[in-house]
Amino acid sequence: NSCLSRSGAHGTRTRRSRAGEMAPMHPEQVAATEPLLGSASAAAATSDNEGDEERGANNRTPTAPTAGGAASLGASLANILISVLGAGQLTLPYVMGQCGLVLGILLLVLFAGVAVYSSELLRALATATKSATYGDVMAKTLGPQWRGWSNGIVSLYAFGTAVSFMIIMVEELHRIVDFFDPKQVHASVPWEENKRLLLVVVTVTIVYPLSLLRDLRALRFTSTFGAVAAVYMTAVVWVYAPWRGGHTMDVCHGGEAGTAGSESSIGSDSWSGFDGRWVGTGGSAPPQPPGAAPPRLRLWPESAASISAAIPLLSFALNSGWAFVPIYSTMRNPTPRRGSVLIGWAHAVILVNYLAMASVGYLSFCDGVMDNVVDSLPTTAVPVLIARVALVLQLCCGLPLRFHVTAGVLLRPGSGSGVEAPERSERGGCAALFGSWRWIVVQTGLVSLSLLCACTVTELHIVIGLTAAICASCIIYIFPGLAYYQLVNAKPSAAVAAVGA
Repeated sequence: NSCLSRSGAHGTRTRRSRAGEMAPMHPEQVAATEPLLGSASAAAATSDNEGDEERGANNRTPTAPTAGGAASLGASLANILISVLGAGQLTLPYVMGQCGLVLGILLLVLFAGVAVYSSELLRALATATKSATYGDVMAKTLGPQWRGWSNGIVSLYAFGTAVSFMIIMVEELHRIVDFFDPKQVHASVPWEENKRLLLVVVTVTIVYPLSLLRDLRALRFTSTFGAVAAVYMTAVVWVYAPWRGGHTMDVCHGGEAGTAGSESSIGSDSWSGFDGRWVGTGGSAPPQPPGAAPPRLRLWPESAASISAAIPLLSFALNSGWAFVPIYSTMRNPTPRRGSVLIGWAHAVILVNYLAMASVGYLSFCDGVMDNVVDSLPTTAVPVLIARVALVLQLCCGLPLRFHVTAGVLLRPGSGSGVEAPERSERGGCAALFGSWRWIVVQTGLVSLSLLCACTVTELHIVIGLTAAICASCIIYIFPGLAYYQLVNAKPSAAVAAVGA
């Protein structure tokens, strides 16, 4: 009865085609309610129903309505923030350690400027071509085959992001448990012997069932929650920095921290431990492994290799291109001016948050910071526990969106995947709630593969670096530039009007 009632609710959002069959909703009809989550669920819903349309309809390109959608400017801003903030910001203190504080800050500001420029290009392209998705923009400017290529890159990016989310969850879940058992009285329990077991349990009980849902609009509240959680994590890093008297900071947790290339270092007596409030002896630092060198403050990079390893992490942290077009197309009255205001405010908030996280996080731990700065925070402080729980909840709700994006591309006949549409007999009932058997099989495979990767690879910066180097560089820097160059050559008047307006 539950499945049938859900199916009936789903049917109210569809239009009837020939012989009373369910025809797919246009992506924007769903996305108008919740741009980021709606566009993903709509694309996935379309993939299961496109078999009803004529064969030639698979090559048609949907266009965004001229009047846009129903999302307010504030809702669109929240969606851009949640599409950017998250795993990327947690690696920024590590980036500062690789590049040096001075060069790292300069590169962060530079990459933020490039992200603004790339978003403006996508806004102009979406306006000129009346496109609703990133793939539509590429198909209308570079050719139909580019829809499949760009969708493939976006889906691979979403999958890589999902793996990085799970890697973060491994450590955070383990540290949440440690909060309630700080002396490890129950050290023999399974998750202490193998901390990945907690990730398996959470994935099977929460992430996997949510990923099977065909409509993710029930999770639309996570846009605001995720943005608030990201800012809260920055605030926790700021509060738990080793402030001295509330005005100055004990760089690298006390002592006179030496700069890169200097022989000075933190005194050994400053490693006596902490009680979760940074009030140990002399503002002591977290316990370090035996024989570990005390952290040092680096203002400049030590090698070109460290810079090359950090640059992909910056690209990952500032990639709003993968979600910008559907968010912009479903914004109410998406004029070029409102689009520019959206881009400006979103990246201003992102940059301020990133500068605070990167500078304070790095100055607190210096080159001893971990690739996930939250892992460097104490495990016995309640505000840090709240931050970890919020982070895990944010990632649990964000993972189904990433799996939906990838599965939607794999199952969409027009994407060149070769997967056929589901049988008509599979529609209705539970299929309307959980999807066809193909949907379930693909989602099961994606969740299982992501879980396997997260349990095998433990270095967060490696996964994010590979994802950014392969996918984010194409999404942000290469594809928008190529598309705009082609538009200028093919339709110069349209390009000038889109940008000039």
